Amino acid sequence: MRKVYVFFNIKLFTLYKLFKMSVLIFYAFFSNLLMAGGQVTPMLAEISPMGSGAQVRIILENNGLEKPLTFVVEPLMLELDYQGNESLTPAEEDLLVIPPTVVVKPGKAQTVLVQYIGDPTVQNSRSYRVIFKQEPINYNAGSNGGKSAKFLLGVNYNALINLTPENSFADPHVNSINTSSKGYWNVEVENKGSRYARMSMSRWLLGDASGRQVEISGKQLMDKLDGSLVLPHSVRVFKMAPIENFNVKHINIKML
Repeated sequence: MRKVYVFFNIKLFTLYKLFKMSVLIFYAFFSNLLMAGGQVTPMLAEISPMGSGAQVRIILENNGLEKPLTFVVEPLMLELDYQGNESLTPAEEDLLVIPPTVVVKPGKAQTVLVQYIGDPTVQNSRSYRVIFKQEPINYNAGSNGGKSAKFLLGVNYNALINLTPENSFADPHVNSINTSSKGYWNVEVENKGSRYARMSMSRWLLGDASGRQVEISGKQLMDKLDGSLVLPHSVRVFKMAPIENFNVKHINIKML
C-alpha cells in the first residue's frame, strides 16, 4: 500500500489559465509520475521469532525519476479494532531496521534489513507495518511563457510484516450476521487461534434453510468484503455486499 501527497506551487496569471493548465498537468504528467520513481519489494512478508527466518531483506528501487530518492524507514506495531481500523505504535524494541535512512540513486537499488529482536518465546503472531517514507522531491511539470507548475511529490510505501511463531495456527469462525441500515451485511468474525487469519486465503460456504449453498473465495470473496486481516484472539466485523437470493435472517456461513 502506498500513500501519495502532492503540494502545488503554481504561478499563473488567471484562474482560467490555472484550470486549463491543471487539467493538462494531471492528464499528461501526474499518472505517469505515480507509476515512476520508487518501488519497494516485497510489500508482504513473514518472519519467525528466532533463527535465520527472523529477518527479511526489502529492496528499494529508483527506476523512474532522474533524481535520488531518500527514504526514512519506520517500524510500527499494527493493531485492529472491532471495525477493522488500524492503530500503529512504535516498534523499535521488536524490529531493528538497517539502515534507517536510505538514499537510492537513479537506476539503482538498495537493500534494507528488517530483523526481529523482540521476545523469541512469543506464542501469538504479531503484525507490523514497516513504513518507507519518501522525502518529497521537486518536479517541474513544464512551463508556458514563463508560467510554471511545480509539484512537491512524495510516496509512502507501507509493507506488512507478519511475525509467525512455529506451531501457531489460525482458527476463524463467523459469530453472527445482520443487515446494516445502509443495506450491507455485518459479518462478525472471531479468530480463536494464535496466528493471524486472512479472509483472502479462506473459503466461505453460505447456506440457508432451503438447502441452497454457495461457496465463495479468493477475489470473489474479497470483492464482497471491506478487509481481510483478523489478528489472533480477536473479533472483527466486516462489511459485506449481500449475496443475491440469500436472506440474511436465514443464512449461515462456514469457513472451510
